[in-house]
Order: sequence, then structure tokens, then C-alpha cells
Amino acid sequence: MPKNKPTTKPLSKKPAITKKQNQHLNAPSEKVQLFEKMDPEIYAKLQSTIHEVIEKTLPEYKEWLNSAFGEKITGNDCANESLQNIYSLVTSAVNKAMKTTIPQAVKEHNDQQGIMEKWFKKKFYDDVSDIRPENRTYYKYCVENFINQFFTKEKIAGKKIFDFGCGPGYYSTILAKLGAHVTGIDRSTFLIEKANELKQRLKLENVEFFQGDFRDFAKNVTSKNFDHIVAIDTIVSFDYRRQTHNHKEFTQALSEISRILTDQGRFFIIEAHPFFGQLAKAITLSKDGRFHGRLPSYKIEYKAKDNPHHWFTLDEMTSALCENCLAICRIYEPDPSVELEKENPHLYRFYLKYPHLIVYEICKVKI
Repeated sequence: MPKNKPTTKPLSKKPAITKKQNQHLNAPSEKVQLFEKMDPEIYAKLQSTIHEVIEKTLPEYKEWLNSAFGEKITGNDCANESLQNIYSLVTSAVNKAMKTTIPQAVKEHNDQQGIMEKWFKKKFYDDVSDIRPENRTYYKYCVENFINQFFTKEKIAGKKIFDFGCGPGYYSTILAKLGAHVTGIDRSTFLIEKANELKQRLKLENVEFFQGDFRDFAKNVTSKNFDHIVAIDTIVSFDYRRQTHNHKEFTQALSEISRILTDQGRFFIIEAHPFFGQLAKAITLSKDGRFHGRLPSYKIEYKAKDNPHHWFTLDEMTSALCENCLAICRIYEPDPSVELEKENPHLYRFYLKYPHLIVYEICKVKI
């Protein structure tokens, strides 16, 4: 019985590739396990794009590879100065890179999704109907309480609100139920899926959710499109897992925020207090009823390596805002809900002395 011939061969082993064949390069036949999670059309388009770039830059590759330095690196692989040999060499290298870099990218993506899923399960019930009891102190009695107290129906009904880093849509839907038209965006596919599930369950037509990077999304939004923009626990994650502050990326994001915000609009940054709120992580209670705690690291350079978040210093925050014609018009340090007093009287009194939440109300200015 004759042996079945393989349907495809590695690109680097093909003897000669015609111009027509170059336009229809197939993905490598041997896919590592992580490739199974990638849409085949996306993978094929990715490789096609890479090969298109290679073909456009082949003359430069040829010149470099045939130089004295290039020959030392590649040996005899391109001694005959054949453009086809160079093409084969480069495509072989690209295929090897794709087999390592793409699976790594997919793995990092899946790991990040796993982090978001763990975070979600700790904070919310699976149907996003409410916040879990063990996390109500901050998320419900501080954040949700401020939103309910500040964003009344009279203030936001009919307004267009952008929820920057909307997560599972919990707070977005609170605003939508008050009559606002809400658009939410988050990088996490898992969290956006949860947000859309919540939207369907509540049968809300005036809220929509998108997965992606805010700066890419904002490019497709017309200027002065939103009356309010809210960022709840989003800015604190802007330098997530970094040991230095990326000022350029932050100012770019603020530039888009300024552009899509109406002239009279407001941008609200809502997050844990960078100073007092962090004391709660190291609080001890003495016998005489006094609270004791160590001061948190205020600057990113001095934060603990296991702390993935970064609370912006006032200098970092105001300088970036000023560069984009934005200014803090008011800072709120709201008290927690009185419901917390019923649940934990000691903690409630502590929060009255040292606020756990901070809210920056930011407006556009003419300089």
C-alpha cells in the first residue's frame, strides 16, 4: 500500500514558491495545543499579514543577509544570493516565532482572564445580582452608597454616561436603571460576558458593553459625546503590576477622555483612598479600643512588589490632567452607608474618622 502523502509541508521546506502560492500561504499544519483556542480565520489572517510585511521588506533582508555581517550570521544559507532562499529563511524564522510567541500571548491572555474571574467570584454573586457579604464594606457601603447618593435620577436621566473599566456592569446598570444611557468598556472578555448577561437579565435597552482597550475604542467615538465619564477602581489599575508610572499612556487616555467629554461634562475617578483607605489593610485594635495601622507606600517606586495596583500621587494626577486641559473641581471623601453601623459599629466609626473612598470630580478648562 502506498503511503499517504502529507497534505501540507513546513513552509521552510518547500523547494520553490510561485507568486500565486505566496498569496495563499497556509498556517503551519502542526499547531500546538494553545492554538486550538484561537479562531482559525484570525490565525490565518495574522500569518498572512506577517508574510505580506516580509515580502515588502525582502529587498532589505536580501541586502543585509548578503552583507559580510549577514553571511557570518547565516553561513551558507544565502550564499547563492537567491531571493527565494532568503524568503524561505525568513518565513521559517517567522513560523518558529509564531509557534512560540503566539502561544505565549494566548497563555498570558488566559492567565489574565483567570485573574479577572477570581476577582469577580470574590466580589460578586455569579449572576451579579449583588455584592458578596465579605466585600460589602467597600464595594457596597462605600462605592455603591456614593453612586446612589450622588447620581440621582433627577441629575442623570437622559444623560449619556461612559463607564471606563465597567467590569461586570454592576454599577453601569445602577446608572441605567436611573434613566441614563450608559456605555461600558472593559479589557476582560469574561467580565464583559457577565455584564451582557446582567443586561439581558434586567432587560435594559439603554446600556451597552464593549470589550477592548479604551484608547482604541475612543478613536471611533465622536468628540463631546458624553455628559459624564466614570472610572470606578480603573485608574488605580492603570499601572497594574508595573514598578514605574507610565505617564505617556496615562496622558493619552486622558486626552481621549477630554475629547469625548462635553464642555460642561464631568469625569469622576472613584477608588479606594490612596492614604487612609489603605490603612485598613494593616489595622490592629488594642484592648483600649484604639486602632493602629502602618502607613502605606504612597509612591509607586516604594510600593510592595506583591501589590499590583498603584494609587496616583497628587503630583502625577494633577500634572497629567493639566496637560489635557482637565482640572479637579472638587474632591469627595464620602462617609459610608449607615447600614455599615448595624453590621460593624467599630469599623463604621473608623471610616467616619478616616475615609476609605475618594472621588475626584474633574472638569474641562480653557488654558
